[in-house]
Amino acid sequence: MPLRWKLLILLLLFAAAPMVGGRIYNAKAFQDMRQDLVRQTNATLVERARQAVAMQVLDHARHIRLQEELLELAVQMQAAGLAWDQDPARSGAASRPRRHYGPGGMLFKPEMLGPRQENATFSAPPEAVFEAVAARFGHRLLWQAARLPEAPFTVYPPPASRHDAVTLSRLLETLPQSDQPFWSDPFIDPLSGQLALAVSMGNATSGFAVCAVAAHTLLHGGGHLDNLSPRLETMLVRPTPGGSGLDALAVQERPQSENHGAPSVDWRQGKTVIAGGERMLADLQAGRAGSAILKREDVSNGPILLWAYAPLGRDRLSLLACLPLDDVTAETVSMQSFIDRRLDALRAFSTSSFAVLMVLAFCCSLLVSRRMHQRVVRLLHGFAQVARGDFTVRVDHSSRDELGQLARSFNAMVPALEERFRIMEALDLAHAMQQRLLPQAPPDIPGLELAGACLYCEATGGDFYDFLTPSARAVDVVVGDVTGHGLSAALLMATTRASLRQRAALRSVCCGEVRLACNINDVNRQLCRDLALTGNFVTLACLRVIPRTGEMTWIRAGHDPAMLFNPADHSFLELGGAGIPLGVEEQWRYEEHTRTLPADQILVIGTDGIWEAQNPAGERYGKARFRAALQRLATAAPPETPLQTILDGLLDDLAAFRQHAPQEDDVTLVLLRRRALATLPDDALDVAADHDNADDEDAACTANFSKGSPP
Repeated sequence: MPLRWKLLILLLLFAAAPMVGGRIYNAKAFQDMRQDLVRQTNATLVERARQAVAMQVLDHARHIRLQEELLELAVQMQAAGLAWDQDPARSGAASRPRRHYGPGGMLFKPEMLGPRQENATFSAPPEAVFEAVAARFGHRLLWQAARLPEAPFTVYPPPASRHDAVTLSRLLETLPQSDQPFWSDPFIDPLSGQLALAVSMGNATSGFAVCAVAAHTLLHGGGHLDNLSPRLETMLVRPTPGGSGLDALAVQERPQSENHGAPSVDWRQGKTVIAGGERMLADLQAGRAGSAILKREDVSNGPILLWAYAPLGRDRLSLLACLPLDDVTAETVSMQSFIDRRLDALRAFSTSSFAVLMVLAFCCSLLVSRRMHQRVVRLLHGFAQVARGDFTVRVDHSSRDELGQLARSFNAMVPALEERFRIMEALDLAHAMQQRLLPQAPPDIPGLELAGACLYCEATGGDFYDFLTPSARAVDVVVGDVTGHGLSAALLMATTRASLRQRAALRSVCCGEVRLACNINDVNRQLCRDLALTGNFVTLACLRVIPRTGEMTWIRAGHDPAMLFNPADHSFLELGGAGIPLGVEEQWRYEEHTRTLPADQILVIGTDGIWEAQNPAGERYGKARFRAALQRLATAAPPETPLQTILDGLLDDLAAFRQHAPQEDDVTLVLLRRRALATLPDDALDVAADHDNADDEDAACTANFSKGSPP
């Protein structure tokens, strides 16, 4: 039987099974998709509501704090008025008769109150002070009270009855004396019966002033939380002494009816609101704002609630808001019905499409199954061999149709793919080798902190940096930039690095270490011979530091000047100097420049790939933006912050500026900082005294160079 008939029979046998299996799979897939959509929608709604409630509670807390500052201003104004009123020369208080008012402002004698309540009398209020405060803050205040030295309290407006006067006097006596505004916990006002708070200020010497405000006036929040949920609760809370829960000092609930008048306020002092939520309790203990999803444990079988909290900035008080999570996800119910309708339509369409495709597949298989199957199998076999690494495979391309063209393309692709594969292997090896040439970690040198990074724009590049130790007392920091990119620049970079390391490892005849100029002159001479007539060169910045003394010597060979940043005054100093790139002039002699590296100042050496980086708009990063980023990172971080952290921040700032624009040049950055001598142990860098003679060293180096070999 021909293969095409066998294939046709197999298609007929298995046509029903794939259809049934596809239907079952699609049904399950659609159901899973529905659940995923609902779950993701719920998560999105909860997260958005969480952010919105947290932001609204934070705004609400700021609004409350603003109201408190206004009331603190009122009590400060009242206290200042009392101080003015105590001066007989200004207020005429010495000649003012003492009067007493009873219920309704009626004048009465002190003995009417009895021997125990004589101190509860209320002398005539200093009208000028009270009226001035009331004129400015009267719409926020329930009443005002004041007491001059050795005098009873006065209240404005006066209590309506003797019982109210005695009750209020007892309340006022419990308020502490303070030279700064002090806020009481919420209490039931004996005059109005409302939940109130009092702010007081003063002492027995200068006078004592009190202002009372209704809790709903202070806690209404300016409408920040009115539209979040009809079941939202706003609480004024404080962590319990043991830190295991929260005490609700005042609770502001949304009205359940359509009456949108003043919200009802309930006092719950000493009642634990929530005993769980360690993170929320920790945040409130530390005075941090945030949000959480928890159950309210003071209500049995209570729903899961969304909590948001923000500190008020005094007395460990915080504003806490909660609303049922069901209110947030209510929109999901209507969305589920919409998704179900759409999924039903999609199921019907997929079923019809599947049936049509099965018929078309049957017809096409009946026509071309035999020949196409064979040729496709040959192509698949060729692809499988290439995937296993066999690049010698070829397929038959005798036909002139699309499959024949595909076969010819396959045969042409395999050699090119083999060549590209070999090149990629070589590039990967070159990249790995070049990364090994860079320092894997800065050397651990007492008194000196180093950090460096090098980012190539291609697999290999021409930038490099290195840390050399020519002697036990000194450290050389080298940053170089080779012209061009790719493998040629990488080869020249490796050659330059090897020459520098070879020179740093030598010891001159007459001293413990070779001078920096001798090293650079020798390396320049060798590179000029290697790079003759090629047009390539290397810019280099080489710096030698002695950590114990802070002595710093540098050579600039055509490289961007190093920058010295002083965090104390935010100033920058460029370490300039004349010098041409290496590999240009064989007889050039590089000059050393010397200065002292102060402790805790940051030395920066970078390549032009930093300053010349561009964003998608074509703007360059520039040195000014780099300096601003370094100043921001170095001054914002504590002094003990590692240099690597600052370096990573600089590279992140550069990447954020560049955005999605490609990196067009290699980027290399090295940071150096010397710690203060007091932080060094006595035996750190314990070497013999340096008796180097620079003149003898130069003479020895020159004599050896004249012989054609390094010292």
